[in-house]
Amino acid sequence: MEICAPGSIRPCAEYYSDLKNDDGTMLDFNDPAISINDIWNGHEYIKIRETFLNDQEPEGCNKCWQLEEQGIQSRRQREMQQFDGVFPNTVKANNPKLLDLKLGNLCNLQCKICNSEFSHNWYKDELRIWGMYNNKNPHTNWTQIDENWNDIKEISTDLNTLYLSGGEPFVIDRNYELMEHLIKIDVAKNIRLKINTNGSIKLNNRILNLLKEFATVTILYSIDDIGKNYEYQRPPAHWEVLERNFKHALEQKFIHVDIITTVSLLNCLSGSRLEKWCNSVGYPVERIFLNYLRSPTFYDISMLAQYQKDYITSKLGNNYIDSEIKQYIKTQHEELTDTPASKVLGVTTHKEFDDLRLHMISSLEETSKLSLQDVNPEIADLVYDKIRTNK
Repeated sequence: MEICAPGSIRPCAEYYSDLKNDDGTMLDFNDPAISINDIWNGHEYIKIRETFLNDQEPEGCNKCWQLEEQGIQSRRQREMQQFDGVFPNTVKANNPKLLDLKLGNLCNLQCKICNSEFSHNWYKDELRIWGMYNNKNPHTNWTQIDENWNDIKEISTDLNTLYLSGGEPFVIDRNYELMEHLIKIDVAKNIRLKINTNGSIKLNNRILNLLKEFATVTILYSIDDIGKNYEYQRPPAHWEVLERNFKHALEQKFIHVDIITTVSLLNCLSGSRLEKWCNSVGYPVERIFLNYLRSPTFYDISMLAQYQKDYITSKLGNNYIDSEIKQYIKTQHEELTDTPASKVLGVTTHKEFDDLRLHMISSLEETSKLSLQDVNPEIADLVYDKIRTNK
């Protein structure tokens, strides 16, 4: 079960939509009357489990099925490998065995591909650019409701695996509170812990001493690019800080360190330099997990016009990352008319998506120290449509 930052619920971060109550309204963990057990035994979760038990594919899991059809490893396949034999009879469990907590949107960065659901730093710019928030519950925070934490603590004795993210989990106090509680009640030793971080916070002694109490620990670093390209995409981060913190994490022998790279238009031509950096720090390139951005749609490379896809493909090499991107970009994964941009803003054509992308990039660069043209002129040529007009 994933409890998202705004309080919505999904079986997995890759699932297509938020789950609903029996009456059709959205499940909201900001409501203290809703318990994890109620959700787990609600009609939607029962239907999902029955679908899998009948050897069928739940519609909400289409992202994984689509990737697999293209020969690309999905999150479903990756986690089946990681947890082989770990979750016997999960479909019949009384409570979730894997709990994925997005601990609110407190974050110290404002990444270009992000929004106010995951970073509070986006609120000001979303109002300035769109006149509205992306976050469905901008004025609520389920992590501040004591009943929710009591609920999580109550079912924690059944947990096998715990994912913590945010926001940035290492700047969120409740993250530490939960880990300390699990240690205190002597169940941390039974739990596989995974934390997704932007890498801006060093694993200090306090953090390391907590992590050592868990059965296994994986720290998943979100690294989409290197150098100035990284800094452009994840302001106000500093590349040298991330690199130093990552190398320090690699030195902690009891921690399994992984990299997740979210592939978007902004970094789709960065594979060779990211692989070169991985080799320089001793990180196996084949262990990079490539997550393909679906939202915002105008950064999803599968949604580009064909001439734009051809341009990107012509620039890609034959290394591991580039080869995977070539597979992904072949197929359009959603109809233009089915995207949030089309439903909210009325954007339904490639030209309108291009204009929307350009508007967003230009608006953000008004207050930025770096421009796309400065750090990645090849992608800037696509964004400013120089590849077709030769202007």
